[in-house]
Amino acid sequence: MNSPDVDQQYSLELPQISDVINDDTITDDDWNVGAKACAEGKVAIVISVGSLLGLEPIPPMGMPYLSHLIAQARAFAFGRDIDVPVIVSVSPELLNTIQTAVSSWAFSGVIPKVVSRPSTFVLKPLGGLLRGPDGLPVLTNTGPGDLAGTLTSSGVLQDMPDVEYFLVTSAANGLWTPHLGLLGQHIKSQSRITAEIVNTDVDDERLSRVLCWLNGTLQLVEYKHIMDVINVEEIPFKGSGSYIINRDVLITKVNWNWIRTRRAHVNSMRHGPSLGISWYRSLTQLTHDFPTRMVHVDRELRYFRIIKNFDLVELGKKLYAQTG
Repeated sequence: MNSPDVDQQYSLELPQISDVINDDTITDDDWNVGAKACAEGKVAIVISVGSLLGLEPIPPMGMPYLSHLIAQARAFAFGRDIDVPVIVSVSPELLNTIQTAVSSWAFSGVIPKVVSRPSTFVLKPLGGLLRGPDGLPVLTNTGPGDLAGTLTSSGVLQDMPDVEYFLVTSAANGLWTPHLGLLGQHIKSQSRITAEIVNTDVDDERLSRVLCWLNGTLQLVEYKHIMDVINVEEIPFKGSGSYIINRDVLITKVNWNWIRTRRAHVNSMRHGPSLGISWYRSLTQLTHDFPTRMVHVDRELRYFRIIKNFDLVELGKKLYAQTG
């Protein structure tokens, strides 16, 4: 999506709490429906990992952060005859390291499958391919939003023909767990996508996915596309990065809008990093292309952003407080 020109062609409004579904509407029957779908092999979990921070331990537990995420993603199945597959999506340069680490951890059930996101070339700001120290073109990945491309190129969709619902989250959210009630409500409503929404907070270091009415559709939008017309203090809700996405959405042809980004890459001259231009896909676009249930969840229970090592210390404190 290009940056909106609100005055000329875009209608942009902020949502109210009445515009979203509250998670206190979930019933016992919703939980039962979600559990039944898992038991019937209709559910898989996808965790998107963007850095090696996942291999760092959570103080004082000592457990690697990614290992903790995988364990809590499957915790609901303990004591039940359920084994929900877990797919870990990583950028190509992290594949071998993450794969080796995950295979060395002890898990009950099927070992999580680590898959690589598709690659794309990085360009120089003035044109031409950016090359690395070896003289070869620099590659980057197409982003965690390229979920369909990742699951197709890795063979996951072909290998899991019975999976109808993908519970998708980011390793940047340290408190996510599968919510069977939310899944059951999603199934009963015959929705194609459900997105978890949380309140914004004054301590948020940055906003990426924000909830707004754009051209009459309630959807998640990349904040950088609207930051010139809406102040960050005004935004009430943002996406937690967690979704329930139906299989049919992932196999539907989407006219993707590529998002341009700039970041430093090691160049071929061996004298420090060079600025490179690349493009990535965002899952927020699916909330524009497909009707999406926006469910407001408790931030204290289901969202804690992890972007640096210090956040793991704070996460450890939160987990200790929750378990006593």
